[in-house]
Order: sequence, then structure tokens, then C-alpha cells
Amino acid sequence: MHCFCSVPFSQEPPLPSGDQLSSQVLPSLFLSTANRSKLDFPDLSRLGHFLKGSSAALGLRRVTESCERLQHFGNRKDATGVKTITNEEAEDLIRALLVQVRDEYNEAKNYLTVFYDGEEGLEEES
Repeated sequence: MHCFCSVPFSQEPPLPSGDQLSSQVLPSLFLSTANRSKLDFPDLSRLGHFLKGSSAALGLRRVTESCERLQHFGNRKDATGVKTITNEEAEDLIRALLVQVRDEYNEAKNYLTVFYDGEEGLEEES
């Protein structure tokens, strides 16, 4: 998993495109987090922020809302981003949320795949 904020802005690697997002960032997020005994809260907050923007640009409301919660939990705040929570609470919430985000992402990916495959079929017939 990349930390997009660990180097000066001018030297940061380019952010992943939509295809890279689905094939690299999300699977590595789930695998790397599931295999960690300790979570990197700031890194997860930054990743939640990045994924929130990407999913919002695609109109994926539920994924966007879940990524916003990931951002808050990474900052050790409750789901609203207001109340401070403990590291243990944040870790439990993050681990549960990642399962939910994975499911929401897969559902959105399947929907978009069907939608665009249908659109491609219409264009080919014209």
C-alpha cells in the first residue's frame, strides 16, 4: 500500500487511475489491512480521503460514505468525525468497515460492468 503523503508533493507518485484503483489499490488495501496486527491510522485516513473523492466522482454514494467513515476512523474519530474514540475502537470499526467497503465496492463494480457492457452493446448495434 502506498502512502501518498510520505514524500514532498512535487515528488509524489501519480495517483491511480480508475482501472488501477479497482485492480491495485482496493485489493491491496483489504489484503494488507487484514494481515496487519497494528493499523497505520494516518495512512488509512489518507487512503479513505482519496477513495472518498474517487468514489464520489463515479457517483458511488454508499462507497463514498463508507470511505468518509474510514477517513474519520483513521483520525480516531467517530463516524461523524466529531467525537474522539480510542485506538481499539477505531481498529474494530475499521476492520468491520473494510469488509463492508469491499462488499459495496464489488456491488458497484458489478453494476457498472453490467451498465457499461449494455451501453457498449447499444453502440455496436448503431
